Amino acid sequence: MFIKALIALLILALPSCNKPRQKDVLIIADADKIDKESVDDPAALQNSVIGDLVFNTLSYVDNDLIPHNLLIEEVRPLPGGKTIEIKIRKGIRFHDGMEMTESDVAASISRIIERDEYLKERYGQLKVAIVDKLKIRVTGDNPLADIDTVLLPNLYISLKGLGGTGPYSLAYWLYNGVELEANEDYFEGRPKIKKIRYLYEEDERKRVNMLLKGEADLLVWLSPEMAGFLKPDSRFYVKEITNYSYSALFLNNESPLFRDKALRRAVSMAIDRDKLIKKVLKGSGTKASGPLPSYTFQQENDTASQNYRPREAFRLLKDAGWRDADGDGILEKNGKKLRFRLYYNSNVEEFKKMADLISQDLFEIGIGVEAIPADMGESTDRNFKPGNYDAILNGKSSYDSVNLLTWGSSSLSNLSRFSNREMDTLLERLKEATNIEQKKEIYNKMQRIFEEEVPAVFLYNPVIYTAASKRFKGAEDFVGSAYSMYKIKDWSVNEDYE
Repeated sequence: MFIKALIALLILALPSCNKPRQKDVLIIADADKIDKESVDDPAALQNSVIGDLVFNTLSYVDNDLIPHNLLIEEVRPLPGGKTIEIKIRKGIRFHDGMEMTESDVAASISRIIERDEYLKERYGQLKVAIVDKLKIRVTGDNPLADIDTVLLPNLYISLKGLGGTGPYSLAYWLYNGVELEANEDYFEGRPKIKKIRYLYEEDERKRVNMLLKGEADLLVWLSPEMAGFLKPDSRFYVKEITNYSYSALFLNNESPLFRDKALRRAVSMAIDRDKLIKKVLKGSGTKASGPLPSYTFQQENDTASQNYRPREAFRLLKDAGWRDADGDGILEKNGKKLRFRLYYNSNVEEFKKMADLISQDLFEIGIGVEAIPADMGESTDRNFKPGNYDAILNGKSSYDSVNLLTWGSSSLSNLSRFSNREMDTLLERLKEATNIEQKKEIYNKMQRIFEEEVPAVFLYNPVIYTAASKRFKGAEDFVGSAYSMYKIKDWSVNEDYE
């Protein structure tokens, strides 16, 4: 009660909800800055919150992992599985009225695959060729079996400028955002909401106040505190969604220390994940049991190594011959102290606090940890060579099979330097899996390996919160995904809303 009361006092003003003057205008308030200076190419705008409203991908994967063709009519794998033939939908137009051609699609795909490292690692060198009118072929070094859920949903089609084919087009820039207007010529029909305003506001309290005053209709990101504050308000839908990513303590399985699986297991069991989520994330996370989203596999055990069991962790170390011979609180064996350096991603504010808490937990069972900040950009995985670190605290995406390839023995992005023949075989099978049931069977076997081998200490999956006004029909299904954002085109004004 005290926290909610404090939040209420911090909100600038809490008048009754007044509808925006134009009822068919949806207003999105967010902390992601979108302006004419910062968004100067399609890639930057595509990666923004409103990217899926302005641009179309070739296909979409919905919230149930089911793929849907969008700008294409058909995808046909050719013999050998490394080439696909794509038939493009006829009559698609860009916002300037020009009809989309096979050349536009080929050029867009080429631009994307040139800069996308994940696609390169997943498929090798990708090449695009025009076959005929409205028909192209894409060829990779590796099989393209999962193109419907990995490749095609990542390919946005655009002109060299900011022109797309999406349900909304850029109308004009605002001093604090941008206004979009419905695409009258959209191939799936004109969106029911006439305009969308995206407003940049860094202060979350001010964003919440905008929602309460009717100056905003949709908040894409919310803290747990603000989500809890808004939940009792019957005017809004407030959703909690597990994000498609995970954070972990990646243990270098090739280092002299963490070659020992028992030690890896002891480290994992000594870390209190519930405490990390409560104290650092303020509750906005769920415990992770591996790199896979929980809905992709059937849990077959109690993930013992991922549960907080410090006494059992200490027993494992004792059974392995580690003793505190000099009484300094740090175990030793054969004259060597049980210590290691933990590098953490200094670009993520929460990781510093998390590294400190992890160090405290491990000291409780006799392991010394030195937490060291490291600037980890896109080349992080390649900067850390196999022999020069013991552990890295960082986050990874868990959305699709592309990201699972980082667990292959030969992957440069394998921070745990984990080598397992069965895992490599499963990853090869995953490349050729053609439906979600086949993939889930593979995911189940992968999860068993992660539990048995403990290549990393999987910590948590971030949780995000969204809030939407009941002023719009369709808002009840918004879960913050790209597909949900795209489906805003089907929202309509709720005439019964008061």
